[in-house]
Amino acid sequence: MTEKELYRQTLERALLSGDAMKRHILRETDAENVSPARETGCGAGNAAPRLHRRRLSRSLLYIAAALLVCIGTAMAVPSTRAAVLKILTPVVEPGDYLSTPKDERETNPAMDAAIETPDSEAYTVTIAAARDAVWQAWAEKLRLEIDELLYDGEQAYITGKLYGNAASLFRPLSEYTVTEAEGGVLHSAPDDMVFAYALYSVDGGAFGEDPTPSIVYRASDDELLQMVQNEDAVPVSISFFAGQGLKGSHTLSLRLCFYDMATLRAWNETGASDLPEPCVTLLVEDLGFDATAGTESISFLTVPAPVPLMGDALVFSGAESLNGDTAMVGNDRLSLEGGSFSLLAVRQKLEGTEFTVRIQPPAGWTKQQCHMFSNYMDVVFLVDGENQGKAYSSMKFYGPENGSRARLERILPKNAEKIDLERDIVFTISTAMQPADWDATQSFALLLVHSEMQSYNGVAVPENGRVSAPYKPNGWTEDTAARKYPDCPLYVKGGN
Repeated sequence: MTEKELYRQTLERALLSGDAMKRHILRETDAENVSPARETGCGAGNAAPRLHRRRLSRSLLYIAAALLVCIGTAMAVPSTRAAVLKILTPVVEPGDYLSTPKDERETNPAMDAAIETPDSEAYTVTIAAARDAVWQAWAEKLRLEIDELLYDGEQAYITGKLYGNAASLFRPLSEYTVTEAEGGVLHSAPDDMVFAYALYSVDGGAFGEDPTPSIVYRASDDELLQMVQNEDAVPVSISFFAGQGLKGSHTLSLRLCFYDMATLRAWNETGASDLPEPCVTLLVEDLGFDATAGTESISFLTVPAPVPLMGDALVFSGAESLNGDTAMVGNDRLSLEGGSFSLLAVRQKLEGTEFTVRIQPPAGWTKQQCHMFSNYMDVVFLVDGENQGKAYSSMKFYGPENGSRARLERILPKNAEKIDLERDIVFTISTAMQPADWDATQSFALLLVHSEMQSYNGVAVPENGRVSAPYKPNGWTEDTAARKYPDCPLYVKGGN
């Protein structure tokens, strides 16, 4: 599916039906700092999509992604698992940290040292364009206040509030048009609801369009509604890749582009490839920041040698041979011999430690089997010999798309070997460990866990074969059993 087709599909769903629709769209979008609930299972007759969830890399697709935020569901949901050790807690991404009120943050001294509070007199916000006099008047009511800015050595994060016309930018779900559709109820945003995205420039360079940052409202529905009613404002959070290894002072510029839903629907019906001009464009200039703290926070830990995979795995087939409301499902018992478990990079960052993991399935596995294995796979952490579980809230997978590959290449050493992202399973997980926490541990390892399918829609799934089971295109129930592979731990520290 092309990016344009994906956008149109998202637009036509229009839009969001609470958490269920949020998860559905998140399977196809990959807003950089979103931590969606893990999706498993299979598509209609195909392997379940690998969890890298394609990143939307063009401006028009970020408008589609912006549909996520218009009902105000929280954009990042930290894991509720209580870690046995305090050091093993899910990392709080910089965008989420900045969007949390200061008195509610779990203090991160490294992050706090890199946060800047821009002087409102130091940057300018002007109306760069308006479609007509009506939109000019609408634009004149807008006022952007930037609260905090952080550069983490790669990404820039900006938070603040946008005042004026808040009732256009956020509408409660009760004002959406409700339509019945296969698989559930769809809610369509009103024609006069306004969506926004941003273009960015660093140090006077060309405005970036690929990827384009979305403007995210990191708040719940109730919080947004209160802010709209009491302050005529919505909270704004923007993040984008500003460049690696910057030092010293730099300047950002932003173009905030606003479209109403009626314009987007009309454009969708024309079939045109290029978006029309925005209804309103705001230009933010001279937004300065110091990059030194963010760049100095990044360091690389020693990467251990790969370990060979051992044993076998029951790899779910997905739904095959569809026949009305039934399908054939089952497992394939596959040997893991010849595969490997490795780390491509371990980086210390402001927010914690980031692990980029690579699993190379055996050469005899098909691409579908590789994808299905990744859909039911996790890792857990072993600290000083004790299993501490999954102390991370998301797994960011990398696929063969150019945007995804480019993000991976930013992490890897310059001389890294070429990785087959069609078959290899590569993902990043992060935990909140800081350098002092590493000093306090004797050993630290990653252990592979694979959840093997036991039943699908109430039917027991054979260990090595197929069985007929009820099939629903938009939902299923499943029971799985987690299987650990203790014979192939990957030690980052100790273990010898």
